Amino acid sequence: MERSTAMRLRSWLQIIVGLLTIVLLSWSVVVNWETFSAAVLQMNPWLVFAAASSVLAGLYVNMLSWRSVVGAFGIRLGYRDSARVFFVSQLAKYIPGGIWPIVLSARTGRAAGLAARVSVTSMTIALLIGVTVGAVYSTGALFLVPAVREQYWWAPVVLLAIGVVILMPPILDRLIGLALRLMRREAVPALRYRPFAAAIAWSVLSWALLGTGLALLVAASQAISPFEFVLSVASYAIAWVSGFAAVIAPAGAGVREVVLGLTLGSFLPAASVLSIVVVDRILMTIGDVAMLVFTISPRTRTRSVPDAAPAPLFVTRKFPPSIGGMETLAVSTHRALQAGDTRTELIALGRNNRNLVWWLPVASMRLFWRCLLSRDRVILFGDALTWAAMGWIPRSLRVAAVPMVMGLDVTYDHPLYRMVVRPALRRASRIIAISESTRGAALAIGARPDRVHVVVLGLPPAADPPYSREVARKRLEVRYGLRPSDILLVTTGRLVRRKGVRWFVEMVLPALDDRFVYLIVGDGEDRGAIAAAAEATGVSGRVHLLGLVDDDERTEVLHGADLYVQPNIAVPGDVEGFGLVVTESSQAGLFTIAADREGLVDAVRDGVTGIRVPSEDAAAWVRCIMAVSLGPDRAEQARSFQRAAREIYSVDAMASELRENLDEVVADLRPSRDEAQRTAARPSR
Repeated sequence: MERSTAMRLRSWLQIIVGLLTIVLLSWSVVVNWETFSAAVLQMNPWLVFAAASSVLAGLYVNMLSWRSVVGAFGIRLGYRDSARVFFVSQLAKYIPGGIWPIVLSARTGRAAGLAARVSVTSMTIALLIGVTVGAVYSTGALFLVPAVREQYWWAPVVLLAIGVVILMPPILDRLIGLALRLMRREAVPALRYRPFAAAIAWSVLSWALLGTGLALLVAASQAISPFEFVLSVASYAIAWVSGFAAVIAPAGAGVREVVLGLTLGSFLPAASVLSIVVVDRILMTIGDVAMLVFTISPRTRTRSVPDAAPAPLFVTRKFPPSIGGMETLAVSTHRALQAGDTRTELIALGRNNRNLVWWLPVASMRLFWRCLLSRDRVILFGDALTWAAMGWIPRSLRVAAVPMVMGLDVTYDHPLYRMVVRPALRRASRIIAISESTRGAALAIGARPDRVHVVVLGLPPAADPPYSREVARKRLEVRYGLRPSDILLVTTGRLVRRKGVRWFVEMVLPALDDRFVYLIVGDGEDRGAIAAAAEATGVSGRVHLLGLVDDDERTEVLHGADLYVQPNIAVPGDVEGFGLVVTESSQAGLFTIAADREGLVDAVRDGVTGIRVPSEDAAAWVRCIMAVSLGPDRAEQARSFQRAAREIYSVDAMASELRENLDEVVADLRPSRDEAQRTAARPSR
């Protein structure tokens, strides 16, 4: 019953508004008709015709500006539907109050399939654009006047700056969101940049056409200079903005005429000014009615325009030219993001941690600016520290963001690090872990299980060298003085205790016969201990600490060796997040054996991409190495592992998993763009 009463009241209100509009329109024409006809007869008819054409074109282009605002919400209306909504609602401006075109647009928009809040919001934004552009037009043109230029040069600059700030989509988005929340209305989709820019461009053109209409009437009345022509265009803008400010006057009637009299009266006789003002008012009124011709047609349907997924932005403090496992991981992540979306952007340090003092503030400002300019993006932080330092920026601006963490990211035991990083991770709505081991570490510090998701890392496999494995083997024999009968074991990467290289030299290598030679590629804090262990156990002649090598030599080692070994051990507070080096060795076609612990469990699929051996079980390592090295099918198994590793740990697979996680982060923050568009286009009840 209450709903039926409300509907009847709305219907009666619409009838009253319609009748009042017709009465006031007719009154404005009838009252001024005698003056209008007398004035037109004294003007150049061709210039009057040109002025009328310019006014009609300006009114139509103004509709295109509003249509582009609707398009900025992700909804495309046909031209006929746009004309019906806009031009019918514009007739209500002849009713005192100023807000009636916006009110009426809610009803006319509903008939075209627009939700009331979209119609009202888009009409308000279009009006805001018009007022801002008109104000800039007026002061910009008056800047040509010497007195204004000398004493008030700052006015157009300040006004232009204010206009630019107000019309920035990110700022306007937030103002709209705040207004709708205060009114307890549903949100509308975020503004899209390109159609919003088109709305401003159409508004600029509309003002030029409408102002030119007035200037042509001035020229039809008497000869004027080019400067006076421009001043006439500015006069129209000043009068319109002044009339809009006087909301009590229907269509600014009276106020605009007074302002035009003052501005045009500076270079025209009073009688001419009166004639021009009346003719311009009648042309505008007739033009508003004439625009209704564009509404006569079968109604077209509203069509939603699907939006692309938010563009990724990758933020990391570890990136080349710095060298290390985290840098390799960052490069792989960046490549995977680019493979999934070519719009991917990067904010990276690429230097050692001493540069964090200046990089974090600079990167924070860059991130803040990009989030402010567009919420239509999703941020991936490459490690826990950058998330803790900068994750608050997208969160405060309601931009989707997620950290990617590795083992040491979570387990690093410095008190200050724990105090800053761990609470930040617990606040994350989602965490991307690079392995099941890292996921377990995140859960251990209090992260919720449903928020931690594992993404399998992917590497682009290095191109096979232009030489065979036999050739690579011969080169290694010559370079390191090896025998053809030697069985080459190799480990690559940073030499730290958890890698287990020292343990392997002490506990495994002495149990293998003299044919087994160990090539160690890389450098790090444990190098001295490894050399000392080799000397102490009597295997120094079979251990080659190669240090850091170039890419060509590293490729030769991976293609000329017989087995890759990664004998990680347990070290309190230091864990292996994943183990990219074993993925690289498998993809290179080198038979890979790794310890069955931490992130290596994810990096080596037992029996699929390599073989896993119990960590710190020297006897098991010796048995495995002997069996594999002497097995007749080792080469065939290595090729099988290589094929599987290139498929499982591919950039495409990682890109797909990352995209899925990033999309879910966006969905967790706000409804999907498609759902928002469907909601916006759904008529309100």
